[in-house]
Amino acid sequence: MQKLSPYEMVSLLELLKHNAEAFCRLSSLIGQMMVGTKFGLPAYVDGLPQLSELQREAERLGLASTSKQVERVYNSIDSDLTPEKIHRLLNELYLRLLDELEDRK
Repeated sequence: MQKLSPYEMVSLLELLKHNAEAFCRLSSLIGQMMVGTKFGLPAYVDGLPQLSELQREAERLGLASTSKQVERVYNSIDSDLTPEKIHRLLNELYLRLLDELEDRK
C-alpha cells in the first residue's frame, strides 16, 4: 500500500479500511487525558476514567503495544504518581498508538 502524505486527500473507503474513526477516537481520548493531567484536573488525575474505553478499543483493533501501555498507566494510578508522571505515561501511550498506526500502512 502506498504511504500517504499528511493532508493528502483520501477516500472514505481507505479510511474505513484502516479503522480511521477508531484511531481518531483513541487519539482524542489520549489527548483529553494528557490535557487533564497537565493541568491537574481532579477527574483525570484521580483515575483517568477513559482508560477502560481505551483498553477496549485497543484490544478490538489488535493494538498489542498500545494495550500493554494502557495497562501500565492503569496499574500506575494506584501508586503515588504526580500528574506530570501520569502525563509522561500518557505521552508514551500516544507514541505507541502512532507507531502501531504507522505499521498498518
